Amino acid sequence: MSAADPATRHMFEHLRGIAGRVADCSGDISCIRTVIDDFSALDAETRTVDGRTISCEDPPGEWVEAANSDPSRRLLYLHGGSWMSGSPYGYRPLAARLSRATGCVVFVLDYRLAPENPFPAGLDDCVRAYRWIHNNGPESAAAARSLALVGDSAGGNLAVATALRLESEGIDPPAALVALSPAVDLTWQGATLQTHAAVDPILRPDRLGLVSQAYVQGAERMDHPYVSPLFGDFHGLGRFLIQVGDQEVLLDDAKRLRERALEHDVDVELQIFPGMPHVFQMFAPTVASAAEAVQRIGQFVRASMS
Repeated sequence: MSAADPATRHMFEHLRGIAGRVADCSGDISCIRTVIDDFSALDAETRTVDGRTISCEDPPGEWVEAANSDPSRRLLYLHGGSWMSGSPYGYRPLAARLSRATGCVVFVLDYRLAPENPFPAGLDDCVRAYRWIHNNGPESAAAARSLALVGDSAGGNLAVATALRLESEGIDPPAALVALSPAVDLTWQGATLQTHAAVDPILRPDRLGLVSQAYVQGAERMDHPYVSPLFGDFHGLGRFLIQVGDQEVLLDDAKRLRERALEHDVDVELQIFPGMPHVFQMFAPTVASAAEAVQRIGQFVRASMS
């Protein structure tokens, strides 16, 4: 992190504040969900929604469309929040920026959350929503020309697990799969869980085991590929982009995910952003690296869909 970069310093301070507020919730799920919806609220610019929104009830979620978006090109966004929080509301600004960068209409799914709805409820919702947006756009039922699948953190886990489920069910993979700071190993074996614990301002490694237990609740082994996609078979998946900051405890998850994809002959790219924390993309346009990351996602998706 550059000491000369006020925006980056402010971002880290903001994330430490979010972490402190979550700790103050003392496990109250409704309190935690309220706090996490403020994750991107760094300033007025990061909360600006440059596009229109359309609510959807079945599947539950929200379409977000930038002015230049093509309704036949669709992106399913799976939000983060430790499988227990996060919402379309909190992700509207990022979804609008992704819509503009990719030229896609973006559907942010309001999937069922743990602990009330443990695994595989949320994953089932993601698979169903992907199949639905294949045949339905923001305004009417119409086949998609091309599809992308994007998720961050726990949503990055769900995005990769969804791609694995789709492949196992004989459904064509998305043209572009993008995982931002993904948590893909719920056995929590990544080396940076320890080496980066002191610099990550938001994720606390000592609590991750409790989070994953609340999500899975014994339904599967933690190394099951749909729980920990790092252990999946990636043969047959489409183009794959991974973005991660070098200041986060999940850096090793991203690196190992790339290695696993390469072992299975997947066209995968890993982009590591110096000085950046967990899901820093939420802080565009204030933080320059976040704005750059969103543009690089846009370039990747557009190239994959062409």
